[in-house]
Amino acid sequence: MAEQIESQADFARELTALRERAGLRIRDVGRLSGIPVSTVGDYFSGRHLPADRQQLIRILEVCGETDPARIAWWEAALQRIRRLPGRRTGTPYRGLARFEQQDARWFFGREDVTEHLVSLAAESSALPLVLVGPSGAGKSSLLRAGLLPRLSELAAVAPEIAGPVIVLEPTATPVADLKARLTELAASLDGAEGGRPAVIVDQFEAVFTRCRDEAQRRDFITELCELTGTALVILALRADFYDQAIRYPGLASALESRQVVLSPMTADQVRRAVIEPARLAKVAVEDGLVGLLLADLAPRGASVRAADGAEPGGPDAPGGPGGPGGAYERGVLPLLSHAMLATWERSRGGTLAIADYLASGGIKDALTQTAERAYGSLTPDQQRLARRLFLHLVHVADDLPPSRATVELGELRDWGGDAEAVLATFVDERMITVDAGTAQLTHDALLTAWPRLRSWIEGGRDGLRTRRRITEGA
Repeated sequence: MAEQIESQADFARELTALRERAGLRIRDVGRLSGIPVSTVGDYFSGRHLPADRQQLIRILEVCGETDPARIAWWEAALQRIRRLPGRRTGTPYRGLARFEQQDARWFFGREDVTEHLVSLAAESSALPLVLVGPSGAGKSSLLRAGLLPRLSELAAVAPEIAGPVIVLEPTATPVADLKARLTELAASLDGAEGGRPAVIVDQFEAVFTRCRDEAQRRDFITELCELTGTALVILALRADFYDQAIRYPGLASALESRQVVLSPMTADQVRRAVIEPARLAKVAVEDGLVGLLLADLAPRGASVRAADGAEPGGPDAPGGPGGPGGAYERGVLPLLSHAMLATWERSRGGTLAIADYLASGGIKDALTQTAERAYGSLTPDQQRLARRLFLHLVHVADDLPPSRATVELGELRDWGGDAEAVLATFVDERMITVDAGTAQLTHDALLTAWPRLRSWIEGGRDGLRTRRRITEGA
């Protein structure tokens, strides 16, 4: 029955019907659930979705929905709409959200690196395979939508090379989490013979920011290196954490012998990433849009030439066969993805048009427009909560670049006021992702691409460091 809810509007309509059958007003639901009335009102109006599972259950129970099967029905609907950013409109573009394994059909432009990883994965090695690239290079999408499907194909035809796969990200307790996932993996096999299992650790650099216990960090790295005796271990490392990684002998050896650097895509690869998803969705791309995109993406010193009429991506252009480097500067790929999503959402008549791309703000301003629109929709009190929220989602240390941090949703509820409504505002814009009881920025690109957040971080850097030190001391 959960298929009856296919959009945020559907969810609000069904939730309102449930409340009306219970004979309750919105203020009644707010009072009985302990959720601010303004927040509850947003859920019933369809402006936002409940921020997490616990909040949904509180509302359902107040409205008389206590049957476990019915609660599971509601949870399934919420997860389908909430957890996969960008899918509510059926878009083949993901914005700031990463591509997942089920998105493989929409994932283009990284076929060569995918096959290179597959060939290295087939080799027998006592070292982890490390994918290194700057923030915004697309490491997570490559592993999940590029490599994972290929490993699944290999497991079916060559089980001696590939078997079941687990994917995890380091948390504050990485060793316990790794052991739990390995136990789940063993239980799923249940004695059956399987191929060589794979352990993929995405956002590996989080072990240096989320785990504050150096002994546990070392144990985690040691266990991963020892796992290579029986499993394929693949790590995705942000390039600006390279210095941190080489302090550990096992990682240093892996980086010396089993490293794959994820370079910027060429102009032809960018074309495929833009045009092929639209083609599959049976949507046309207006002539000139890809050229405009490549001109906007071009590294400094190349954009003038593209604007003068030379075809970006030609034999001598950046990223072309005769030109050095990729078609864009590092870190800008998520902004292209967000601009394509914004263009898609503005498009009409089955065509991605230049006018829609320009109206979205383009690569340079689309994300800023989205962020400022969301921020401007808040009241002054809510804006102060937004600043507090985003600064809690940033990790700043003396010897590390700013990075994403996770915040427990229970902590946000303790703030009171409209904290949950503020969170929902930015979740709906795909700037913040909520999963498994925590919230985090959807992508590192937000740390630098949104000027307001950048100024908050610069202005609050000392306070962020002080809070981190207090937390570690406590």
